[in-house]
Amino acid sequence: MIAVLRSPSRRVYDEAILVLRALEIPFERRYVGGAYEIHVREEDASRASRELVEYMREEPLVPERLAGAARRGRPWPGAVAYVVIIVLCYQLADRHLFGLDWWGSGMLDASAVRAGAWWRTITALMLHSGVEHIVSNIVFGAFFGALLAEATGNGLGWLIFVLSGFLGNAANVLVRSGEHYAVGASTAIFGAIGALAAHELARGWTDARDMARRWAPLIGGVILLGYLGAGGENTDVLAHVTGFVAGVVLGLGAGRARLLRRAGPRLQAAFAAVAVLLLVVAWAFALGA
Repeated sequence: MIAVLRSPSRRVYDEAILVLRALEIPFERRYVGGAYEIHVREEDASRASRELVEYMREEPLVPERLAGAARRGRPWPGAVAYVVIIVLCYQLADRHLFGLDWWGSGMLDASAVRAGAWWRTITALMLHSGVEHIVSNIVFGAFFGALLAEATGNGLGWLIFVLSGFLGNAANVLVRSGEHYAVGASTAIFGAIGALAAHELARGWTDARDMARRWAPLIGGVILLGYLGAGGENTDVLAHVTGFVAGVVLGLGAGRARLLRRAGPRLQAAFAAVAVLLLVVAWAFALGA
Protein backbone atom coordinates (compact mmCIF):
# COMPACT_ATOMS: atom_id res chain seq x y z
CA MET A 1 0.00 0.00 0.00
CA ILE A 2 1.16 3.51 -0.88
CA ALA A 3 0.20 6.71 0.96
CA VAL A 4 -1.58 9.20 -1.30
CA LEU A 5 -2.66 11.62 1.41
CA ARG A 6 -1.24 12.82 4.72
CA SER A 7 -2.98 15.77 6.37
CA PRO A 8 -3.72 17.06 9.86
CA SER A 9 -7.08 18.36 8.55
CA ARG A 10 -10.06 16.10 9.18
CA ARG A 11 -12.02 17.96 6.51
CA VAL A 12 -9.42 17.26 3.83
CA TYR A 13 -9.25 13.65 4.98
CA ASP A 14 -13.07 13.21 4.87
CA GLU A 15 -13.36 14.73 1.41
CA ALA A 16 -10.52 12.59 0.09
CA ILE A 17 -12.42 9.54 1.32
CA LEU A 18 -15.53 10.70 -0.57
CA VAL A 19 -13.50 11.09 -3.76
CA LEU A 20 -11.97 7.61 -3.51
CA ARG A 21 -15.33 6.05 -2.70
CA ALA A 22 -16.88 7.73 -5.72
CA LEU A 23 -14.06 6.37 -7.89
CA GLU A 24 -14.43 2.93 -6.27
CA ILE A 25 -10.72 2.85 -5.39
CA PRO A 26 -10.02 0.59 -2.38
CA PHE A 27 -8.12 2.31 0.42
CA GLU A 28 -6.96 2.03 4.02
CA ARG A 29 -7.20 4.75 6.65
CA ARG A 30 -4.61 5.45 9.33
CA TYR A 31 -3.88 8.08 11.96
CA VAL A 32 -0.14 8.47 12.49
CA GLY A 33 1.71 11.15 14.40
CA GLY A 34 -1.19 13.60 14.56
CA ALA A 35 -2.02 13.33 10.84
CA TYR A 36 -4.62 11.43 8.82
CA GLU A 37 -3.28 9.13 6.14
CA ILE A 38 -4.91 7.31 3.24
CA HIS A 39 -3.16 4.39 1.59
CA VAL A 40 -4.10 2.69 -1.69
CA ARG A 41 -2.77 -0.22 -3.68
CA GLU A 42 0.29 0.45 -5.79
CA GLU A 43 -1.59 0.01 -9.07
CA ASP A 44 -4.18 2.60 -7.98
CA ALA A 45 -1.72 5.14 -6.56
CA SER A 46 -1.20 7.18 -9.72
CA ARG A 47 -4.91 7.51 -10.50
CA ALA A 48 -5.84 8.21 -6.89
CA SER A 49 -3.20 10.92 -6.52
CA ARG A 50 -4.21 12.57 -9.78
CA GLU A 51 -7.90 12.63 -8.88
CA LEU A 52 -7.24 13.94 -5.38
CA VAL A 53 -5.02 16.74 -6.66
CA GLU A 54 -7.66 17.70 -9.23
CA TYR A 55 -10.38 17.70 -6.60
CA MET A 56 -8.38 19.76 -4.13
CA ARG A 57 -7.68 22.36 -6.80
CA GLU A 58 -11.43 22.90 -7.05
CA GLU A 59 -11.66 23.75 -3.34
CA PRO A 60 -12.61 27.38 -2.58
CA LEU A 61 -9.80 29.57 -1.22
CA VAL A 62 -11.87 30.49 1.84
CA PRO A 63 -12.62 28.55 5.03
CA GLU A 64 -14.89 25.57 4.34
CA ARG A 65 -17.50 26.67 6.86
CA LEU A 66 -17.92 30.03 5.14
CA ALA A 67 -17.67 28.58 1.65
CA GLY A 68 -20.28 25.92 2.40
CA ALA A 69 -22.67 28.49 3.85
CA ALA A 70 -22.20 30.72 0.82
CA ARG A 71 -22.88 27.84 -1.59
CA ARG A 72 -25.91 26.52 0.26
CA GLY A 73 -27.53 29.76 1.37
CA ARG A 74 -29.56 30.20 4.55
CA PRO A 75 -32.23 27.53 5.10
CA TRP A 76 -34.83 29.67 6.84
CA PRO A 77 -36.09 31.81 3.94
CA GLY A 78 -37.33 28.61 2.32
CA ALA A 79 -39.01 27.58 5.58
CA VAL A 80 -40.77 30.95 5.77
CA ALA A 81 -41.90 30.61 2.16
CA TYR A 82 -43.22 27.12 2.95
CA VAL A 83 -45.31 28.43 5.85
CA VAL A 84 -46.69 31.30 3.75
CA ILE A 85 -47.68 28.95 0.91
CA ILE A 86 -49.37 26.46 3.24
CA VAL A 87 -51.33 29.17 5.10
CA LEU A 88 -52.28 30.94 1.86
CA CYS A 89 -53.61 27.75 0.26
CA TYR A 90 -55.54 26.93 3.43
CA GLN A 91 -57.23 30.32 3.32
CA LEU A 92 -57.95 30.07 -0.41
CA ALA A 93 -59.59 26.66 -0.01
CA ASP A 94 -61.43 27.44 3.23
CA ARG A 95 -63.00 30.65 1.90
CA HIS A 96 -63.48 29.55 -1.71
CA LEU A 97 -61.73 32.75 -2.76
CA PHE A 98 -62.26 34.02 -6.31
CA GLY A 99 -65.24 31.69 -6.53
CA LEU A 100 -63.01 28.66 -7.16
CA ASP A 101 -63.29 25.18 -5.70
CA TRP A 102 -59.67 24.92 -4.54
CA TRP A 103 -60.39 21.89 -2.37
CA GLY A 104 -62.24 19.84 -4.98
CA SER A 105 -59.78 20.78 -7.72
CA GLY A 106 -56.63 20.14 -5.71
CA MET A 107 -57.20 17.23 -3.34
CA LEU A 108 -55.58 13.88 -4.07
CA ASP A 109 -58.21 11.78 -5.83
CA ALA A 110 -56.71 8.43 -6.78
CA SER A 111 -59.18 7.78 -9.58
CA ALA A 112 -58.55 11.20 -11.11
CA VAL A 113 -54.78 10.77 -10.87
CA ARG A 114 -54.99 7.39 -12.61
CA ALA A 115 -57.01 9.11 -15.32
CA GLY A 116 -54.19 11.60 -15.91
CA ALA A 117 -54.67 14.37 -13.32
CA TRP A 118 -51.02 14.18 -12.17
CA TRP A 119 -51.14 17.70 -10.74
CA ARG A 120 -53.27 16.54 -7.82
CA THR A 121 -50.22 14.75 -6.40
CA ILE A 122 -48.68 18.21 -5.91
CA THR A 123 -51.68 20.44 -5.15
CA ALA A 124 -52.83 18.04 -2.42
CA LEU A 125 -49.61 18.80 -0.53
CA MET A 126 -50.81 22.36 -0.01
CA LEU A 127 -54.32 21.57 1.29
CA HIS A 128 -55.19 20.72 4.91
CA SER A 129 -58.33 19.52 6.64
CA GLY A 130 -58.27 21.63 9.79
CA VAL A 131 -56.30 23.75 12.23
CA GLU A 132 -54.63 20.83 14.01
CA HIS A 133 -53.66 19.28 10.68
CA ILE A 134 -52.15 22.45 9.25
CA VAL A 135 -50.33 23.44 12.46
CA SER A 136 -48.59 20.06 12.78
CA ASN A 137 -47.57 20.09 9.12
CA ILE A 138 -46.32 23.68 9.37
CA VAL A 139 -44.16 22.88 12.38
CA PHE A 140 -42.71 19.59 11.14
CA GLY A 141 -42.49 20.72 7.52
CA ALA A 142 -40.61 23.92 8.31
CA PHE A 143 -38.28 22.10 10.72
CA PHE A 144 -37.33 19.12 8.56
CA GLY A 145 -37.40 21.17 5.37
CA ALA A 146 -34.93 23.63 6.89
CA LEU A 147 -32.67 20.80 8.06
CA LEU A 148 -32.66 19.34 4.56
CA ALA A 149 -31.98 22.77 3.07
CA GLU A 150 -29.09 23.25 5.48
CA ALA A 151 -27.57 19.96 4.28
CA THR A 152 -28.17 20.19 0.53
CA GLY A 153 -28.68 23.91 -0.10
CA ASN A 154 -31.72 26.12 0.20
CA GLY A 155 -32.93 25.60 -3.37
CA LEU A 156 -32.11 21.93 -3.78
CA GLY A 157 -33.51 21.03 -0.36
CA TRP A 158 -36.93 22.50 -1.05
CA LEU A 159 -36.99 21.09 -4.56
CA ILE A 160 -36.36 17.64 -3.08
CA PHE A 161 -39.14 18.39 -0.57
CA VAL A 162 -41.65 19.04 -3.37
CA LEU A 163 -40.45 16.19 -5.59
CA SER A 164 -40.55 13.63 -2.77
CA GLY A 165 -44.13 14.67 -2.02
CA PHE A 166 -45.05 14.41 -5.70
CA LEU A 167 -43.38 11.03 -6.19
CA GLY A 168 -44.64 9.72 -2.86
CA ASN A 169 -48.24 10.61 -3.64
CA ALA A 170 -47.93 9.17 -7.15
CA ALA A 171 -46.54 5.90 -5.76
CA ASN A 172 -49.28 5.83 -3.12
CA VAL A 173 -51.92 6.03 -5.85
CA LEU A 174 -50.26 3.37 -7.99
CA VAL A 175 -49.92 0.92 -5.11
CA ARG A 176 -53.53 1.28 -3.98
CA SER A 177 -56.62 -0.03 -5.71
CA GLY A 178 -60.02 1.61 -5.68
CA GLU A 179 -60.91 5.07 -4.44
CA HIS A 180 -58.64 7.09 -2.18
CA TYR A 181 -58.69 10.74 -1.15
CA ALA A 182 -56.02 12.64 0.75
CA VAL A 183 -54.63 16.10 1.50
CA GLY A 184 -51.64 17.40 3.45
CA ALA A 185 -47.92 17.97 3.24
CA SER A 186 -46.98 14.96 5.37
CA THR A 187 -45.91 12.90 2.35
CA ALA A 188 -43.34 15.58 1.52
CA ILE A 189 -42.34 15.95 5.17
CA PHE A 190 -41.46 12.27 5.44
CA GLY A 191 -39.74 12.62 2.09
CA ALA A 192 -37.56 15.32 3.65
CA ILE A 193 -36.74 13.02 6.58
CA GLY A 194 -35.78 10.21 4.21
CA ALA A 195 -33.77 12.54 1.97
CA LEU A 196 -31.87 14.03 4.91
CA ALA A 197 -30.95 10.59 6.27
CA ALA A 198 -29.93 9.25 2.87
CA HIS A 199 -27.97 12.38 1.98
CA GLU A 200 -25.86 12.13 5.13
CA LEU A 201 -25.32 8.43 4.51
CA ALA A 202 -24.25 9.03 0.89
CA ARG A 203 -21.83 11.78 1.91
CA GLY A 204 -19.99 9.32 4.15
CA TRP A 205 -20.85 11.21 7.34
CA THR A 206 -18.61 8.88 9.35
CA ASP A 207 -15.62 6.70 8.59
CA ALA A 208 -16.81 4.11 11.09
CA ARG A 209 -16.12 0.56 10.02
CA ASP A 210 -19.01 -0.99 11.97
CA MET A 211 -22.29 -1.20 10.09
CA ALA A 212 -24.46 0.23 12.87
CA ARG A 213 -22.66 3.58 12.97
CA ARG A 214 -22.26 3.78 9.21
CA TRP A 215 -25.99 3.30 8.65
CA ALA A 216 -27.05 5.37 11.65
CA PRO A 217 -28.56 8.26 9.64
CA LEU A 218 -30.87 5.97 7.68
CA ILE A 219 -31.72 3.94 10.77
CA GLY A 220 -32.61 7.18 12.53
CA GLY A 221 -34.83 8.17 9.62
CA VAL A 222 -36.70 4.87 9.75
CA ILE A 223 -37.21 5.29 13.51
CA LEU A 224 -38.65 8.76 12.94
CA LEU A 225 -40.91 7.36 10.24
CA GLY A 226 -42.26 4.78 12.66
CA TYR A 227 -42.58 7.21 15.56
CA LEU A 228 -44.15 10.16 13.72
CA GLY A 229 -45.80 8.52 10.75
CA ALA A 230 -47.72 5.51 12.02
CA GLY A 231 -50.19 7.01 14.49
CA GLY A 232 -53.56 8.70 14.32
CA GLU A 233 -56.97 7.59 13.13
CA ASN A 234 -56.81 9.37 9.78
CA THR A 235 -53.09 8.86 9.17
CA ASP A 236 -52.19 7.75 5.65
CA VAL A 237 -49.35 5.45 6.64
CA LEU A 238 -48.72 4.25 3.09
CA ALA A 239 -48.26 7.85 1.89
CA HIS A 240 -45.71 8.42 4.65
CA VAL A 241 -43.81 5.30 3.61
CA THR A 242 -43.85 6.12 -0.11
CA GLY A 243 -42.81 9.70 0.61
CA PHE A 244 -39.96 8.49 2.81
CA VAL A 245 -38.76 6.05 0.14
CA ALA A 246 -38.94 8.74 -2.55
CA GLY A 247 -36.92 11.03 -0.31
CA VAL A 248 -34.30 8.35 0.28
CA VAL A 249 -33.80 7.91 -3.47
CA LEU A 250 -33.54 11.65 -4.07
CA GLY A 251 -31.29 12.15 -1.05
CA LEU A 252 -28.89 9.45 -2.19
CA GLY A 253 -28.63 11.12 -5.59
CA ALA A 254 -28.04 14.54 -4.06
CA GLY A 255 -25.40 13.16 -1.71
CA ARG A 256 -23.45 11.31 -4.39
CA ALA A 257 -23.57 13.80 -7.27
CA ARG A 258 -20.60 16.17 -7.02
CA LEU A 259 -22.41 18.87 -9.01
CA LEU A 260 -25.27 18.87 -6.52
CA ARG A 261 -22.96 18.73 -3.48
CA ARG A 262 -21.10 21.80 -4.67
CA ALA A 263 -23.99 23.78 -6.18
CA GLY A 264 -23.41 27.52 -5.91
CA PRO A 265 -25.90 30.33 -5.26
CA ARG A 266 -27.05 30.57 -8.88
CA LEU A 267 -27.77 26.86 -9.17
CA GLN A 268 -29.48 26.88 -5.77
CA ALA A 269 -31.66 29.77 -6.95
CA ALA A 270 -32.51 27.80 -10.09
CA PHE A 271 -33.54 24.79 -7.97
CA ALA A 272 -35.76 27.03 -5.84
CA ALA A 273 -37.35 28.52 -8.95
CA VAL A 274 -38.13 25.05 -10.29
CA ALA A 275 -39.76 24.10 -6.97
CA VAL A 276 -42.02 27.17 -7.07
CA LEU A 277 -42.75 26.64 -10.76
CA LEU A 278 -43.94 23.09 -10.05
CA LEU A 279 -46.43 24.41 -7.50
CA VAL A 280 -47.70 27.15 -9.82
CA VAL A 281 -48.02 24.86 -12.84
CA ALA A 282 -49.83 22.20 -10.78
CA TRP A 283 -52.42 24.73 -9.58
CA ALA A 284 -52.78 26.13 -13.10
CA PHE A 285 -53.67 22.67 -14.37
CA ALA A 286 -55.95 21.99 -11.39
CA LEU A 287 -57.98 25.18 -11.75
CA GLY A 288 -58.02 25.05 -15.53
CA ALA A 289 -59.12 21.43 -15.78
